[in-house]
Amino acid sequence: MARSRRKKISIFTRINEYPGVFREDNGIMFCNYCELSVDWKTKSTVDGHCFSKGHINKKELYEKNEQTKKQATISAGGAIPQASTLLQIYLPQVFENHFSSLKNYFNQKPVAIIMDETTDDCPEVLLIPFFLYDKILNLFQLIFGSYSVAYMKKCYREALKPIMPQLIHIPCCAHIINLIGDTWRVFSCFDVVKILLSKIKEIFINAPAQKRRYLTYLRMHGIENPCKIPLPNATRWNSWFRMVFYAKDHIEYWISFFNEEYEKDPSHSSISIINNILQDTEKKALVTIYINFISCYAKEFVQDLDFFQQQNKPIFPFVEGRLEQLTSYLEGNCNAEHFGLDLQSLITQYQFNPKDIYIIFRAAFDSAYNKFKAHIPQHPARSLFRASQVFDPLFLKVKIQTGDISCSDIRRYSAIIELSNPSDELLREWAIYCGSVKTIVQEQINLDSYWTEMQATLPILSNIALDYIWLPISSCSVERSFSTYNILLSSDRRLEQLTSYLEGNCNAEHFGLDLQSLITQYQFNPKDIYIIFRAAFDSAYNKFKAHIPQHPARSLFRASQVFDPLFLKVKIQTGDISCSDIRRYSAIIELSNPSDELLREWAIYCGSVKTIVQEQINLDSYWTEMQATLPILSNIALDYIWLPISSCSVERSFSTYNILLSSDRQNLSQESLKQLSIRRHYYETLETLGVKFIKQNITGNMIDVNDLKLQVKAARSKQDRIGILLSEYFDDTQIPKR
Repeated sequence: MARSRRKKISIFTRINEYPGVFREDNGIMFCNYCELSVDWKTKSTVDGHCFSKGHINKKELYEKNEQTKKQATISAGGAIPQASTLLQIYLPQVFENHFSSLKNYFNQKPVAIIMDETTDDCPEVLLIPFFLYDKILNLFQLIFGSYSVAYMKKCYREALKPIMPQLIHIPCCAHIINLIGDTWRVFSCFDVVKILLSKIKEIFINAPAQKRRYLTYLRMHGIENPCKIPLPNATRWNSWFRMVFYAKDHIEYWISFFNEEYEKDPSHSSISIINNILQDTEKKALVTIYINFISCYAKEFVQDLDFFQQQNKPIFPFVEGRLEQLTSYLEGNCNAEHFGLDLQSLITQYQFNPKDIYIIFRAAFDSAYNKFKAHIPQHPARSLFRASQVFDPLFLKVKIQTGDISCSDIRRYSAIIELSNPSDELLREWAIYCGSVKTIVQEQINLDSYWTEMQATLPILSNIALDYIWLPISSCSVERSFSTYNILLSSDRRLEQLTSYLEGNCNAEHFGLDLQSLITQYQFNPKDIYIIFRAAFDSAYNKFKAHIPQHPARSLFRASQVFDPLFLKVKIQTGDISCSDIRRYSAIIELSNPSDELLREWAIYCGSVKTIVQEQINLDSYWTEMQATLPILSNIALDYIWLPISSCSVERSFSTYNILLSSDRQNLSQESLKQLSIRRHYYETLETLGVKFIKQNITGNMIDVNDLKLQVKAARSKQDRIGILLSEYFDDTQIPKR
């Protein structure tokens, strides 16, 4: 047998056996750490050097020096060390620096944590830093604002308070006032009002053409500039009351308008219910009495709720005054014997006994007062509300003038932690403040300006005051932030969201604790299963990449977002200045070369979106209403928002055709088949050629195309739309439209 040939060794193969340890210089192998030459020909000699004590010590010293160099170059954009090095050496220093900066920033200031429930993990991320920095939490007085509901109280009591003992819970006052006012909306005696308003909202939302006819009707009856009905929205507090206020002034017009609508379409269930209420003498009388009562006495709720929803105003010292006024208002009316001459006259006019109606009015106030008592008297921050009034100099002035000597005692306001144990300097400033309020002549004072100007004279007291007058009293701003977040994740962003979703999961290292636990439970290795999960996402992403990125209409999809006013509003608010450039949306051919008139309308549109307060908008209703103000732009928008995004309706039309020719139709009469065929052919022709062609070119009968389109869009189902079109096609109003 031939002897096996020994592997040839060179200096370079030896160096490769010890990566990073040796280098070659003019045929000699040197150690990078010891700077000594080593005989490379014998492996035992090389191993002996590598395992020697001197080599190991020098290697450790070298690596330590290198880590120090890398650490020093991070801020300058140099090399970043490994995770273990960052964790052990760099991160503690960063933490201490960050802790010191936070400590200096807060500097004994109150901190507010305001939360809203959500479906994602964002709030958890926001709260984790507070929970980690337990040192900071022991330094500052904290405010926790939330809804006054059981789970928020439990969160405060069992989760937050144990780790933040100085935390003060302030349930959202705006939410409480809304709950108090909402007792009237659900009050059983007011059901007839509730039903009437809900049905009116239903028909105007689902049938914009009726809204347009209603405004025309008002103009024809002497109202020059009729305003739209403020339809209530569950997420817009006070909106139900505002519709009641509107109803009080317009109910007489409703009686004849809805009667005419009923005569046109007696099969419409909502219009039928409205007409029955308004034509019934007793129901109409009760509705009129109730909406006059609500319009008169609900103003207190509306004004208080508007007060608590204010933003960017220092109103915390005024909260207690509002609550005391509301307490007196509710207690007084719960036992009232009379509710004004106007209501008494109205009740008598409709031949009711005022005493019987007053019982209902008092019951309404009782329900509101019971809700009030459940939240306000034991409000956790009530003592803080009372104490903070002292930062309103006009409040202190009145107290002094009315002889309340104790109002000048600083310890009376010990609910404000900074005033509970005052220093000598703070007591001196307090005496100056109490003396200065007597000379104030203004009837109203801007608290922020007042205390800012007092910083030179009363530096300690003014800093305390500025902290407390700006304390939040509601979570409304957070609610609006979440609404904005929902807008950003609306359907207009579906493709962008799907892209991120697929790309993220194609390279995901984990797929949640629930799946990991399940895999482990069945004794599989999660890493092996995760490979399959990633492969599944890869297959979906490959299909996605094959179609979506180069979709021919992708640029049109992006451009058409501009016809959503909420999209444009968010873009403007986030500082995207170019979003107002009409040529940015040149994929919409009508906007690529705009006329002067279109540019004028565009400027009006971009300016108007900033004032929108709704969280959701019906685009068809919005642009239909804008036709009077922006005729050119609204017509373009109505064309594009109604563009089809799928061929599903055509697919269903072919399915309908197959059903007509199936074996299930063998026993139908000739007349039945004829009617089914008419409907099928008419609907198919409608989709391909349009209403105008059918009506004018086949039957010769002229129609109002725009009005018919609005009726079709307003119909809630395909069957409703077919009924409307057939009745128009045959000029037969007896064909059921619903």
